[in-house]
Amino acid sequence: MTTLPRLALLTACAVALTACTITSPTLLVSDAETVTPLPDTFEMTPYEAHPDGYEIADDEPSIFTRDGTAYVVADGSFTARFAPLSDDLYLLAATAATEGPLYGIARLDGQALLIRMVFASTDEALAMVVHDAPPDIAADIESTRGGIVVTNRATLDYLLARFADGTLETEPVVAWIGTEGTPAPQQLVLRDSRLVPAE
Repeated sequence: MTTLPRLALLTACAVALTACTITSPTLLVSDAETVTPLPDTFEMTPYEAHPDGYEIADDEPSIFTRDGTAYVVADGSFTARFAPLSDDLYLLAATAATEGPLYGIARLDGQALLIRMVFASTDEALAMVVHDAPPDIAADIESTRGGIVVTNRATLDYLLARFADGTLETEPVVAWIGTEGTPAPQQLVLRDSRLVPAE
């Protein structure tokens, strides 16, 4: 399982997939629409998938601090922005000093954060989504080795809606949003479709 704070998402995909993530040449999310659903300062602890749920990964937690309407990792190398989609579902825009913006959807289950950003769908499924898209959106979808590149917000919204409804499958990225020095739960499990600490 890849962890979001280290932005290793691009290398987490199978080589056979046409696209791994959605990106754009410029940021397609404005400050006016972003919100701050997380604490002003928090420790993000990454998890990895196990047969019975998700367990704390070996990677070290990362400290984020709110800067305006964005959250920035302590060394300034990574920034995350959230724009509301519905209730506890958000558009996530993640940028790093050496990478363009990456996009996904994020759901906050209490302190558990479930991110869907990395494609797990087959090439055929992706091709079908492009085929079924309105012409202007289909024309804006460029598949590259590093991912899907879009230039318009309408295209981004269309693809993220396919994440949300499961048409495009994704590899989940799971993290715990806590306070520095307070241990995160060792294991998270899905219960009634929500992430909760294992009992």
